[in-house]
Amino acid sequence: MIEDILPSPKGQNPKKSSGATEKKEKQITVSFSHFESTKKLLHELVWLKKFAIDLEEVSQGDIIREALELLAEKIDYEKLRKKYAKQLEKAKPRSGRKKR
Repeated sequence: MIEDILPSPKGQNPKKSSGATEKKEKQITVSFSHFESTKKLLHELVWLKKFAIDLEEVSQGDIIREALELLAEKIDYEKLRKKYAKQLEKAKPRSGRKKR
């Protein structure tokens, strides 16, 4: 499952053995540029999840993580990751602005 590939958010591991202590996953800052409607959608999803669904604190990162996990399931990420393991190993993520 995707949980076996990606660490659980906030360092929580459902398969954690009793008595063992685990460090929380390191948090990073991520920023991106996209359409204003994307920002509005993200803010609305945070609000709805916080006040209408979970009724507890939720962050933008929590929403993005959940969306990425849903996308991973939709595209069968595990199967694709195994199939393209060598290419992924060599792939370097692009960062910075798109060339115009």
